[in-house]
Amino acid sequence: MTLGGGVGWLSRKAGLSLDRLEAADVLLADGRRVRASEEEHRDLFWALRGGGGNFGVVTAFTYRAVPMPETVLGASLHYRRAQWRRALGAFERWSRDLPDELAAVVSIASPPPEDGLGDAPQLAIHSVWIDEDHARGEALIGALRRALPPDRELSGPVSWEAWQGARSEAVPTGARGLWRNASFRSLDEEVLDALAAVAEALPGPGASLDLHLLGGAFARVPEGATAFPHRGGRLMVSIHLAWQDPGEDARFRAFAERAAAELARLRERGEYVNFRSIERTRPVPEVTREAYGAETYRRLQRIKQIYDPGNMFRRTLNVAP
Repeated sequence: MTLGGGVGWLSRKAGLSLDRLEAADVLLADGRRVRASEEEHRDLFWALRGGGGNFGVVTAFTYRAVPMPETVLGASLHYRRAQWRRALGAFERWSRDLPDELAAVVSIASPPPEDGLGDAPQLAIHSVWIDEDHARGEALIGALRRALPPDRELSGPVSWEAWQGARSEAVPTGARGLWRNASFRSLDEEVLDALAAVAEALPGPGASLDLHLLGGAFARVPEGATAFPHRGGRLMVSIHLAWQDPGEDARFRAFAERAAAELARLRERGEYVNFRSIERTRPVPEVTREAYGAETYRRLQRIKQIYDPGNMFRRTLNVAP
């Protein structure tokens, strides 16, 4: 998670997981053990923060911890299909000037079977206020609730562990899977229409579309400070597909290609490598170069030539030396 980025509920408040990394102990391809930080092996430290598992085996991470309140304020506002386009527009307007302490993700997916709500996909705006002043968080969430009253709502104080783990069963063990993503500086009408069209075409249970609100601490890290490829996006959409039957491979892959092509017309450059599956339909380094952009990829390539010239570490989105 850290080597590729670490997008999550703390991204706005504290940055990516890699932004909290202070040092890493690394076993290199030639058997050497080194410590990478701002003081030692700075080139390797830069590459580890976003460059994936291309440079060595990290045996220890040293992080700056994030102080957390005892409980956070969580809210999930659910909307039926007829409201999806309006809900996306309401979310776009509401999310423009939120404080860093408020994190939010729009998710369109079939509800879990234990909810007893059927197989039809639903749109939910999940938001969490990460601060002890719950009254302020409730006022901010209340503004969205008033702008577009939900069909169903779950909200209230919750432990961080419960909130963080609430969706951990979304991808079942052993599932076949495919992930894609795209980032946007804004959600104009054309992007909103494209997101709604992709959501309407989701191929069934196990398929979901998430829209992550970025900004905050994530966006205040300079673009070239780490190897993470796209700090400029205000929102990131990720498509997650999971299915069990190999006979469904062609249908799910065809949907992924159509959705990716639709979003690629409108997105910012770069992709988040942790949300990009390796499909091997073309050379992996070619996909990697597109994900990072030419300039960042060339810099990663130069560092790869120093620390792994034989390309021992090549099982992820590979940077070819």
